[in-house]
Amino acid sequence: MIFYERINKTYSKSKIFPLEFLFFASALVALYFANIHGSQYSLCPLKALKISFCPGCGLGHSLYFIMHGHFRLAWQAHPIGFFGFPVIIYRIITLIPKLTLKKTNYAKQPLS
Repeated sequence: MIFYERINKTYSKSKIFPLEFLFFASALVALYFANIHGSQYSLCPLKALKISFCPGCGLGHSLYFIMHGHFRLAWQAHPIGFFGFPVIIYRIITLIPKLTLKKTNYAKQPLS
């Protein structure tokens, strides 16, 4: 159990956090400046496989409309966007303090 706790502490404070922060922040910035009225290119794997039903389709449009203040269009695109947007913003805010943490060398700390 002590070994698992040391591994967990090491990975929880590693360089994974900046990647997660960069992913969420860049995704929101890309969605904000996206041209949703232009091409019909999609990153949806189900759409690429020609499957007509996808539970997540419209979520990107919903987030775009929320960031631009078009709440009725956001609701029509995908209602879960109103739940997803605050969750993403909350996650970005909680990751910001962890970006400045210095990596601790847990190997030099005594085992308890």
